[in-house]
Amino acid sequence: ARLHQEVDDEPPPVHVGVVTFAVALLWTAPGRHNTVISMSGDAEYHGKWTNDVESTGPASLLRKMCCQRRKKRLDGYEPLAQDEIDLESLETERQMFSHKETTCMDAIHMYSAGTQAEKEASFENVFEDILLLLAENNSLLRMGTHVQLACRILLTWTTAYVQVVQLYEAAISRMQHLLAQKDHPDKEILVGKVSQAKLEISGLLRNLDPFVKYVMPDFRDHIADGELEEEGSSDLTRVIRMHHLVDIENNLRQVTQELEALQNLCDSIIGEYDRKSADKVNNILNFLTIITFLIMPVQILTGVYGMNFEVMPELKWKHGYPHYFVFAGFIGTLVFATFLCIYKSMV
Repeated sequence: ARLHQEVDDEPPPVHVGVVTFAVALLWTAPGRHNTVISMSGDAEYHGKWTNDVESTGPASLLRKMCCQRRKKRLDGYEPLAQDEIDLESLETERQMFSHKETTCMDAIHMYSAGTQAEKEASFENVFEDILLLLAENNSLLRMGTHVQLACRILLTWTTAYVQVVQLYEAAISRMQHLLAQKDHPDKEILVGKVSQAKLEISGLLRNLDPFVKYVMPDFRDHIADGELEEEGSSDLTRVIRMHHLVDIENNLRQVTQELEALQNLCDSIIGEYDRKSADKVNNILNFLTIITFLIMPVQILTGVYGMNFEVMPELKWKHGYPHYFVFAGFIGTLVFATFLCIYKSMV
């Protein structure tokens, strides 16, 4: 039951795919033609990776080979391998094949990634929610003003940022869970992905910072002062516009705070991994130091009696050989007891 509970508590794998592109939104001043113009630049992937790590060690390779179905001949005979499996040669062949496959697929992968990014940044995909709202019967957005349409577009884009933050949060939580496992074999790969996620989060913050600092204050002041009001605009339109403005500010505040929290979380995960690695190295060094401290008296005795002096009375004793081990055991016990006393006083 405990094993099932641990499996159930493990966050699911997450595939991160965030597309970024430069966007300009323009609308006319009051008294002119009610027009909203949007322009977008080239799209590219800000981040495209998965937080799941596939094990590539010899054990996983052997497991994959054992789980493969044997090929049957037409006469029904199933040949079985008689030689022992050489895992090192199989791993070398797998790495060579993987390198060749990666080299051949790089150009195809870059082309497909660019094509998919352009598709995600197409007009139909970016304005899908807006177009659906405009296509509804008795649509308040279609009956509203062009400023209301601009507010709705900004609200949709800030909501997309909220979804991106949730995606990164889910991906980082799974990597944190995998790093907490004691015997996970691919912790270095996971830490590298955490570092990559941190860089992408920093990029998102840099993209949002000018909009939050310079665009939103002026936009809010213009709407609050009524400079963008039009003749004949209804109270419902003004209420909807103010609600959109409040939602936009809440989304931006939430995105900024959560991105900074995720950035700090990535720093803490990387710092904790470095601390555990340093602690592991320090524990090994402490163990070797303790072994050296305990064996040092025996080494001193061995060095003394290993000298080729002409006058060494102990070498002519009848029971010198057992006396040496008794004395070495006594000295070793004394040193060990001294070490225990010092260790208890320190703890």
